[in-house]
Amino acid sequence: MKRVIMAGLVLSLAATASADIREYCASVFHDSYSLQEICIQQEENAKEQVESSGAPSDIKGYCAKTFKDSYSLQASCIRQEEDAKDQIEASAAPAKIKKYCAKTFSGSYSLQATCIQQETEAKKRLGY
Repeated sequence: MKRVIMAGLVLSLAATASADIREYCASVFHDSYSLQEICIQQEENAKEQVESSGAPSDIKGYCAKTFKDSYSLQASCIRQEEDAKDQIEASAAPAKIKKYCAKTFSGSYSLQATCIQQETEAKKRLGY
């Protein structure tokens, strides 16, 4: 009985999914309806996560722009960007390096964090 209820729930989710999610999943898994169904479930859950996220608007905007077709990628991006922002704020890197990386990679905290790490390591290797 549980399987029947679950199957009904899946069918219900797939039937009521927003058009953008249905189109995305159909484009990614055009040959498999079962994979489309799984995709729709995952995307609907991720959409809820993205919409309820308390992330700053710059992070949500960056992730929405970068991964406009996939809520699951947006949710993952938001988590990574928030972690990177925290890492940057806690970093003891020189202000000059932080400023350079923020200017060079202004849209992405993840890229800024990688830049800060690489620039700091290069500075040490050069003996500064």
